Amino acid sequence: MMMNKKFIWPTLLAIAIFTVLVFGLPTLTDRDRQQSPQQNDVGSTASNADIKTQNVSITVQGILEDRQVAFKDGQTALQALQNLNDNDPSIQLSVKEFSGLGTLVESLGGISNGTDGKYWHYKVNGALPMVGADQYKLLPDDKLEWYFITPDEAK
Repeated sequence: MMMNKKFIWPTLLAIAIFTVLVFGLPTLTDRDRQQSPQQNDVGSTASNADIKTQNVSITVQGILEDRQVAFKDGQTALQALQNLNDNDPSIQLSVKEFSGLGTLVESLGGISNGTDGKYWHYKVNGALPMVGADQYKLLPDDKLEWYFITPDEAK
């Protein structure tokens, strides 16, 4: 009994798709779960041990020079500064959320934005990023520098 070729190929294709969906999709989903942090019921990371910690160098003009600070993969320049602030009370970090702009540094070391027309700006590896510090993702061994300067000096 010979089957029609027009019937065999669609049937084989349907069986192959079914097999991939039943056996392959759960495997892919499990792999993705292993590569990204799990969230528990309250939204915190289930296992911080799986997240690799790196170092970044932070300088804050007039306050500290070239301090090595730990940060986790995917953290931003602002989060690294917050990590430093958590461990060093002399930083006295103050931030403010602005709708549409993000979170901006308001003061460091008791020096507030607007004093003498100056504001806190940051550079990474000597370059001024085109995004806010709350959006700039750090890489291992980046050099993060905070300057208290006028907007014209930042250019």
